[in-house]
Amino acid sequence: QQQQQQQQQQRPADIRMDLGNGVILRSLRIEDAQYLDEHWEKRSKKSLGLIRKQLQEAVCLGIECEPGVLCASILQYRNGALGMLFVDETMRRRGFGSALLREATRIVLEQGDSIDESGVVEAFIVDGNAASEALFQSQSWVRANPNEKRGTGKRRAPRKW
Repeated sequence: QQQQQQQQQQRPADIRMDLGNGVILRSLRIEDAQYLDEHWEKRSKKSLGLIRKQLQEAVCLGIECEPGVLCASILQYRNGALGMLFVDETMRRRGFGSALLREATRIVLEQGDSIDESGVVEAFIVDGNAASEALFQSQSWVRANPNEKRGTGKRRAPRKW
């Protein structure tokens, strides 16, 4: 019960922002977990449970392009880093990713949920995801260590930003 109370204190208040033209940026809810899982490239047998935990404990935002229909999302990992940014292919280039990243970053900084004492918010982007890299760079994010050696093997490694 004490852990449940701590989680409720950590989770930000519900957010609902009208972005115009019927588009709403809002806090994600447990019932959104299935959508998020279906659109996550690292989906696995355990991912739905992981997503549900994140939705209960952290900054998790989505955009409804029409009432009740999500078309974009961003989640905060349990370690505090931002990730899992997703915008439906048919809804890209409309500023939804920018709006989500800007608001999630603001909330994390406001809450003090950053990873380290310096107040730096972190995110992880899979190598080669040019769209995400460009978005983060456009909002003054920088790669944590551009010279850091990538993981071995053929798998694309997530890089810290």
